[in-house]
Amino acid sequence: MNTHRRRTATAGFTLIEMLTVMAVSATLLAITTKLFGDGWVTAMRSLGDTRRDQTVYVLADRWRRTIHQAEREAWTLTESGFSAGRHGVTCESNRVFFVEGAARKGVALQPGMRCDFAIEPHADGADCAVMFVTWPTHRYRTVETNCARIVACTKQ
Repeated sequence: MNTHRRRTATAGFTLIEMLTVMAVSATLLAITTKLFGDGWVTAMRSLGDTRRDQTVYVLADRWRRTIHQAEREAWTLTESGFSAGRHGVTCESNRVFFVEGAARKGVALQPGMRCDFAIEPHADGADCAVMFVTWPTHRYRTVETNCARIVACTKQ
């Protein structure tokens, strides 16, 4: 007796099974691509926010040190910045320069950032030197303008 049977169908998958697997795979690939793409955009946005915040912190620290070292009588606003005798601060294109005598130290601004200066009287009679740092924020197809007001007052 012959115990071996002959197979008439070839081994493998049918066309419907292959198309189903390909459709499920394409759907999963589209979902994961969207998730990783959104994650990348969020990570880059967070990195930019961190860089901007660090720049504002450095500007605030140097601004306060410059003002506290200068005499109030020497404070004047100039066309490009702020002058206080031997000390000064100028904003030139994408950098802010802090000047002390012959030394000049620069801080790079993030794209779109800009600085303005003012001298304001305080309620207790002390004068305050103010640096305004503004920058645009792009969120959800809108542009918002943000401002940091950095105040340094004379010592009493």
